[in-house]
Amino acid sequence: MRRPCVILPSTFKIMRWLPNRLSDSTFLGKWASHKKPRSKELNQGYETHAAFNDDKALWRSPWLRKATLVSFVTLFTGSWISLLVLWRYDINHNGFALTVSSSHYSWAYGPTVLLTIIISLWRQVDYYCKVTQPWNEMDSHATEASRSLLLDYISPLQIKSLYNATKNRHWAVTSSTLGFMILKIATLLSTVLLQPSPTLISKELPVVMNSQFNESAFWDFVVPYYERPDFDFRHRLAQNPSYVVSSTGPLYVYEAIVKSGLPYPNGTTRGDVFRSVEVPKMVDGITRLTALTTVFSSNISCETSFTTPRDEIRSDWASGLATIQTPTCSASSFKIAGWVKNELHPKRDPRYLIAHTFTTVDCSGNRTILNPRPKRASLNSSKMGAVRDIRLAIIMHNFTVPEHYPHSYTDPFLDYTIPLGATLTRTSATLCKVNYTLGNFPLARDLSQGTFSLDMSRRNGMTSKFNNLTGSELGEAMFSLLAQHYESFQTTNMFELMRASLQGSLPGSDYGPLMDPETQKSSATEVLGGLMAQMVQQFSIVPDATIANGTADVSETRLHIQISSLWAMVSAFIIMSILPLVILFSMKDGVSQNPTSVAAHAAILATSAKLQSLLKDTSTLRTSELTNWLGGHLFKTSIDTQGSFYIQPIGSAPLFNRTQEALARRKKRAPDRRSDIEIGPHDSTRISLMHPGDVKSKDGFWIPFTVQYPFITLALAFPILAIGGLEALYQVSERNQGLTDTNHDVRVYAGYLTSFIAFAISSTLNSVDFAFASFAPFTALCSRTKSYRRSTLINLVGEMPPWALYQACRNRQVGAALSIVSALIGSVLTVIASGLWVDQPRQLTAGLTMSSASTWHFQRLENISDYTSAANTLSMLHYYGGDQPLGTWDNLVFPTLNGIKINSKKWAASLGARCTDTDPIPCQYSLAVSALRPHLDCESGPPERFFIGESNSLGPEEFNPLTIKLPQHCRNIVPTYYIPWEGGVNENPDWIGTFSEVSIGPLTTNHSRINFNSSILGSNSGCPSIAVGFGGPLGPHLHKSDFSILACYQKVQRVNTVVNFTYQPQDKGLLGASNILQAPIIKEGDTEYLKNGVDGTETFFFSSLDPLVESLPNTGFTQVDGSTLKLDPVFSALVRGPNITALEELSGPNRTERLKSAVSEFYTKYMVLVMNSDSFRWRAQSGNSSIKQDEFNGTVTFEVSRLTVDSASKLTLQVMLATIVVLTALAFWLVELRGMLPRNPCSIASVMALLADSRMCSRDFMPPGSEWRDKDYLAQLFEGRNIKLGWWDRGGGHQVGEQRGCFGIDIGDPVSLGFMTRKGKKNGKQA
Repeated sequence: MRRPCVILPSTFKIMRWLPNRLSDSTFLGKWASHKKPRSKELNQGYETHAAFNDDKALWRSPWLRKATLVSFVTLFTGSWISLLVLWRYDINHNGFALTVSSSHYSWAYGPTVLLTIIISLWRQVDYYCKVTQPWNEMDSHATEASRSLLLDYISPLQIKSLYNATKNRHWAVTSSTLGFMILKIATLLSTVLLQPSPTLISKELPVVMNSQFNESAFWDFVVPYYERPDFDFRHRLAQNPSYVVSSTGPLYVYEAIVKSGLPYPNGTTRGDVFRSVEVPKMVDGITRLTALTTVFSSNISCETSFTTPRDEIRSDWASGLATIQTPTCSASSFKIAGWVKNELHPKRDPRYLIAHTFTTVDCSGNRTILNPRPKRASLNSSKMGAVRDIRLAIIMHNFTVPEHYPHSYTDPFLDYTIPLGATLTRTSATLCKVNYTLGNFPLARDLSQGTFSLDMSRRNGMTSKFNNLTGSELGEAMFSLLAQHYESFQTTNMFELMRASLQGSLPGSDYGPLMDPETQKSSATEVLGGLMAQMVQQFSIVPDATIANGTADVSETRLHIQISSLWAMVSAFIIMSILPLVILFSMKDGVSQNPTSVAAHAAILATSAKLQSLLKDTSTLRTSELTNWLGGHLFKTSIDTQGSFYIQPIGSAPLFNRTQEALARRKKRAPDRRSDIEIGPHDSTRISLMHPGDVKSKDGFWIPFTVQYPFITLALAFPILAIGGLEALYQVSERNQGLTDTNHDVRVYAGYLTSFIAFAISSTLNSVDFAFASFAPFTALCSRTKSYRRSTLINLVGEMPPWALYQACRNRQVGAALSIVSALIGSVLTVIASGLWVDQPRQLTAGLTMSSASTWHFQRLENISDYTSAANTLSMLHYYGGDQPLGTWDNLVFPTLNGIKINSKKWAASLGARCTDTDPIPCQYSLAVSALRPHLDCESGPPERFFIGESNSLGPEEFNPLTIKLPQHCRNIVPTYYIPWEGGVNENPDWIGTFSEVSIGPLTTNHSRINFNSSILGSNSGCPSIAVGFGGPLGPHLHKSDFSILACYQKVQRVNTVVNFTYQPQDKGLLGASNILQAPIIKEGDTEYLKNGVDGTETFFFSSLDPLVESLPNTGFTQVDGSTLKLDPVFSALVRGPNITALEELSGPNRTERLKSAVSEFYTKYMVLVMNSDSFRWRAQSGNSSIKQDEFNGTVTFEVSRLTVDSASKLTLQVMLATIVVLTALAFWLVELRGMLPRNPCSIASVMALLADSRMCSRDFMPPGSEWRDKDYLAQLFEGRNIKLGWWDRGGGHQVGEQRGCFGIDIGDPVSLGFMTRKGKKNGKQA
């Protein structure tokens, strides 16, 4: 029997104990044995101990060995380096191509799968750091129970373990726990590490150059004049030009560009012509194509002429001569090759006259040219002689005109004369040299916008020129084109183009601003360069199919690294690459074998006699009571001289003496912590020692919170709620074609939220699984089976999940196996959840309302420029093709639209952000719009209204054989209208065609086709406004059967249409070919004719033919297939346009319907352009309430990337969650944890307390050296043994309730299994 001692406080205890013990040599010898010298040699994974026995070494987990931890350092270092490399690759290569798999699962799951595997590996490092830390603490020094035997880092939450480890300065546990938490966060971030987004990338691919330059083709259109002697231009020109140009197409196209604002044709820009490119095969997603192309660049160098003395001007121009002098050319009294035109402005104050000419100037013989350049003979020098320096001159004189000068100056014989009394006030002249270069430049074609752009700053190689075409020849060809056009009595001339090229439209025909030298110079440069480009494009470009190298900007979905996730993960991996080193240098070997099994605890306890004595009869204490029992004691691991590894309590067991005073005090409060150090002699006043039962104050069993009903309910409710939530999200996603519009933030936050929920469910399952796994040995000990491997040797917590599952299945621990499977599935939840969200292009449709921003003005127009602009545009479109301007489609004129109002609240915000930008693929609208359609209603009967005069004896000016009798209400003005035509009896054409306005008024020889007197509108309403006559082939006498005569009424229809179009700000609310997606649907049944607003009739009188006649080519008398045609310009366009109509199909009374159709179609094309002008289309001004804004209803459809729920991932998650619920519920039902243990079994003292009274720890059962042996050796010791956990009936047992016995793990059959079946009932299941 041990001697009792007086218990003093710890401080005084040590102060009194140490001096006495230090003088005890026996004690010093034992204490010295605690210092265990280490050898660096390894023997089968154990660290050798040279002081005692070479074949015994302290154990270290393979997960904590140097090679493993260095491997983790390498893994984490490689991870953050790899992330940085991937990031740089992402930047340099515009992301990662989805070439391996277009499925989002491959890249969504990949990073998360890798992190999940790394976490499972690090979990083992973390576990063994926490398991071995108490042993390391006791190995290094004697320490109190709270830092050794009772130290538990395994069962608390990670954050609590991190706090406790940091407080205790257990840096290995701090590092492992922190690493585990960091990896969890990194896994969460990895779910959105790679994100797909549309990306523009450049790809090298072959392109087709579909055109090429051929200067030989130029000379097919431009012929030297001496080869065409049948042409004579000296009607309005002083002399014939050098060339005859067979097509006026370039002039018409350029005129439409500068006057009507039409875009440049493909292959041209302002002064450049280039070979266009195409992709040989369609590649999806191409937005821009770039290739090196040959570019013809105009080089117009203009100089301002020196002022000519005033006294020479009048005499020179009277003789058709001019003088010009520039720094590089001096030409005196040269013959003016062009025309001289005088423009009088009588309404200005003072009245002035501008005399101007555009002519060629030969500077070849000039001896005063500065810096002369050597001449180069051209290939056509045999035709034209030596190469000459031909330039183009623009000369303008401004004269003030006396008051008596007539208002109208139209006498053609005075074109070259300056009126008497006119005073020269200003002179301006510009001389331009025409040149060009050929070079290779990058050409970019924007396929989304249909535009081309040249980078003229990046020339490739040297420039060159054509072998057979000089700049001077191009200049003469341009002059010939303009002169030839002017000779045919067309109004377009060089000065008209220069005036139109100015940014501000000049009023009327005012050329005054062109008198400014700089304005004249810049305008001439622009016009000559642009006209030359159109000539080269139409005359020198021929088809081609050459293959060349190009670069395409392709829009494709590529993976990009999410920056916030990247840097967070890089930081995490950098920290993780340091933590294994901290563990390596902090962790020591402190235990003889793997201490994770019950058998290992029994083997070590068998050698620790004092500890066994200290823990005797403590098996039923709760953790707090056990802490009190062991409080104030120091514990240290040691190896004695026989090589036995044991735990040494410093001192003996606590001697709480049962004095009456102590018993009374114990009833009031828990006993104080006392020392177990033996000091002082035996005190006879003490009647007995205190027993562990004396400190017990709590009854009942212990069960982890994670398997209690509230937590289990929560663990099961989470997956069930997640299943319902996933289904709800999926249904909403399907119903709304996605949950929300996708952008970077939405996608990232959705991924984070989903991963967090998956983590929460997974962590909950891990907590439940930990409880089942930690109780697995004890549930096996409480079972009626006799397998020792299922209980004393098993440790499911410290194994890799697959191996733990195998062990559980092998040992028939079904509940634990189900829990492990549930936890495994839970660990994969984050992986599957990372692929839950998918960006899908969706077509969304919403109702909308748009209003008109314009109204129609149908009064008689006073601005002739609108008609002229429309006529020029029609001329170009009719003869040379192209798209109609915005605001029109075919025969429809649409109002200006604005004010998009989305009727759907659901999509209003999304549409407001997406449908008003300049996205290459904007929103698509379908709108019910009322449009205008001009209509020419022609009639040919009754016959008595149309007749042909039979008299051929009148003079040519009176010969009007085509006559129309007007309706009765029109006869008050003029009873008969004679259709004007310019033929005569001596001309005898074979075919006659005329298209004229009905002039209601006195008949004169000058048949004015346009009258701007608005007062006539009220008097001629309801009368025909256009007359058409066509006949042929004509014989010697005119007959009615030879002619078709039509009286036509101009009308306007309002038609209801459905238009599908796109809408972009640059369109300014106008609909047209560039934004209408398909031909509008016309509801013919809803068509109505508009009233003219004067007399309520449906007829209108738009006097608009004069500009049209002047803009269309005038063929005059033309021989075609042996027949003489006398067709006015309008009729010539009818029969000689793109849709060629045979003359015979229009002639004769029996073919009037075909004639009506042709006339109406052409008229409609023209009037559509007229009505699209600003004079007709009045735009609503801000605050102007007088203009009624119509509202149009429709729908808007837009393609948007929507965040959708992936059905496969959703279904997979639902199946997994449902499986988790079933498995967790079955595990909870199969595993009986309630009433099994009195306390948490995760500390050393807790397990050893269950073994302290067991025969397993006796030397009869556990031979010496067992604490050093492995699991196989221990298995042999326990083989055939029946080891159970329960209540044992022993004679020396203490009184527990109504039963004497002890609780713990022992060999044999207990009285009852487990601690208790329910709270308050001490006996467990009957064995």
